[in-house]
Amino acid sequence: MEDVANKVLADIYAHAEEAFPEECCGLVVNVGHELRIVRADNVSHAPRESFKIDPVFYLRHVDNVELIYHSHPNSSSALTDADKASSERVGKPFIVVGWPAGDVSRYVPDGSVAPLEGRSFVYGIFDCLAIVEDYYAEQGIDLPRAERPPYNWWEGTRDYAGEWYERNGFKLVSQLEMLQEGDVLVMRIGPCKVPNHVGVYLNGSLILHHTLDGLSRVEVYGGYWRKHTVKVLRRC
Repeated sequence: MEDVANKVLADIYAHAEEAFPEECCGLVVNVGHELRIVRADNVSHAPRESFKIDPVFYLRHVDNVELIYHSHPNSSSALTDADKASSERVGKPFIVVGWPAGDVSRYVPDGSVAPLEGRSFVYGIFDCLAIVEDYYAEQGIDLPRAERPPYNWWEGTRDYAGEWYERNGFKLVSQLEMLQEGDVLVMRIGPCKVPNHVGVYLNGSLILHHTLDGLSRVEVYGGYWRKHTVKVLRRC
């Protein structure tokens, strides 16, 4: 078994070297009681900083997946909060290889959830939609994880965020109504044609949210954020 594990690790190293300076990614599958890797394309919008595996590709192999692997180019294999969150969401262990150093870290999901405040932005893992999803999970309401459209979707004309919330038990309420804890604040920031940011209203005129250029945080909901709010959605 050790020889098999060494062969799998050698194949991951080879993939990491070929993909460098971008992150490689793929699956370790068990086929006929034999472990082997299946390379995946990294479809992240920023492949030198993160990875994303096409969901359709993953579903083709899901019944045989033992592990998910990826590399950290020019960095150690130390697991990031986003790595741990990704492993928790899919319920599969992760192997991370630091390249070219070759160090290895492994994470086995244990039910941990990252704190809502202080997260670094990673599209699809730690972003404004994820903050709302995880806030509601803490309230005992498991919302379906929203499949993120291609990066820069906000440059188009489709209101993906609004559509998703309205499909999943939220209703539009008048902005003249008294805001309630847990209301989803839908905003349009910058020169976009569609709403491109969401946050959660908290009692005390506060907002919990995660912007592209900063850490997730709680701050006063006033001035700038109120000005750019275009709709309020409430869980039915």
